[in-house]
Amino acid sequence: MLLPRVSLIITSYNQQGYLSEASKSAIDQTVAAFEIIVADDHSTIDGSIEAIREYEAQYPGLVRGLSGEKCWYSEKPK
Repeated sequence: MLLPRVSLIITSYNQQGYLSEASKSAIDQTVAAFEIIVADDHSTIDGSIEAIREYEAQYPGLVRGLSGEKCWYSEKPK
């Protein structure tokens, strides 16, 4: 039986404290992920982007980080 191809998406905005747990949980799933995409909404204060880059280096080909050049979704409406 063929296993399904699974893409996991983790979203983040200044959530470095949760990235390790979320990434480890995604990697340790019973059905192996085809890719894990960690999308960051332009974190600025906590090192989230650096943590994502570390996971990309540790799991090349599995973890892919995406980072916006500006905060699109996490800003409070004005």
